[in-house]
Amino acid sequence: MIGFRLGEGPHDLALGSKACYLDRLKRAGLDVPEGQAYLLSHGDPEICQSVADDVRRSLPADLYAVRSSFPGEDSSTQSQAGQYRSHLRVSQQQLGWAIGDVFASGSSAPA
Repeated sequence: MIGFRLGEGPHDLALGSKACYLDRLKRAGLDVPEGQAYLLSHGDPEICQSVADDVRRSLPADLYAVRSSFPGEDSSTQSQAGQYRSHLRVSQQQLGWAIGDVFASGSSAPA
């Protein structure tokens, strides 16, 4: 697991286009909510819980949004719109589950 805080991490496409552009906008001084992006090799429950613990420590909040940002998700040659799930208003207790669910949605059948 490698985590990057938006506005401080490398803004290359290894993070996926969504995280990359949010990072660039934050660096440019635009009003982008605090956030983090993680590079995960798999969605093992222990790894997802470790990410959730890291998020809770570094970005304390009552509710979170969990979104995908996969490098091939939306490119100039393909779109996987609707394949990856998103979760909004996620409680601290549900954060690990939501991270795993978004990760797992990448291996589901296309929408």
